[in-house]
Amino acid sequence: MPLQIPNKRNPQVLLFSFRPEERTMRIIRYLTAQGVSVRTVQAAELGETLGYLFSLPGYEKRRAPSFLTQSVPEMLVMHGFDQATLDAFLRFFREEGVRRVELKAVLTPTNASWTAAELSRHLAAERDALQKRKRA
Repeated sequence: MPLQIPNKRNPQVLLFSFRPEERTMRIIRYLTAQGVSVRTVQAAELGETLGYLFSLPGYEKRRAPSFLTQSVPEMLVMHGFDQATLDAFLRFFREEGVRRVELKAVLTPTNASWTAAELSRHLAAERDALQKRKRA
């Protein structure tokens, strides 16, 4: 049974596999200006659950051997966003002409126990299914 996710007053974002480029800096500047805490997840942390990476109570360090961790594509995970903050963030990409992040998610009680690799596989499968439906 997944643990409950406490409401956070301070929204947070985890960034996975973002390259150090101007686009990344624009995203980080926007988020921090909105009061969102941003953390770039390091390769050595990829075996940890999202709940642990967000420092949620009840999620412990897994201590997975580094050779078991998988690389993940560029991905962004949000936690503690209210609807207005989420809408404004998504609008930021369109209005500022910033190339969108293909894989993005909001932390849920289900995915909090997943690693970044597990979440990225689910998001990619959802994206592929949506694209198939659009073509049909």
